[in-house]
Amino acid sequence: IYCNIYTNNFSRILKQTLIYKIKKSKSIIYAPFVIKIKNIFLMFYSSWKDNFFGNIEILESKDLMTWQKSKYILPSFKKKIKIISEPCVLKYKNYFLLFFEIKLKNYWNIGYAIINKFNI
Repeated sequence: IYCNIYTNNFSRILKQTLIYKIKKSKSIIYAPFVIKIKNIFLMFYSSWKDNFFGNIEILESKDLMTWQKSKYILPSFKKKIKIISEPCVLKYKNYFLLFFEIKLKNYWNIGYAIINKFNI
């Protein structure tokens, strides 16, 4: 995953930095969402192997430029879900809400899951 740093008007890239090397090089990576929890930044992003399987992955960083695979694992779903993507995380009261796009059978929908805490 590369991080592009742009000019203020987004007209050109000032710098491009490799922030994390993914072992699954054939995955399509997009829709990053970063949230700071305590002194750690968590990046939730979509990772698709192909048109039939997509998932949300998590990286963590202390400086926003050096990232590693997070130890935190998202809760599993009871149903067999093939595609979940487009993450967005919000802190609400004493827990977090993970919003996402989800494919159920032949249609897309928006879902959310409550995450009680991150073990950071």
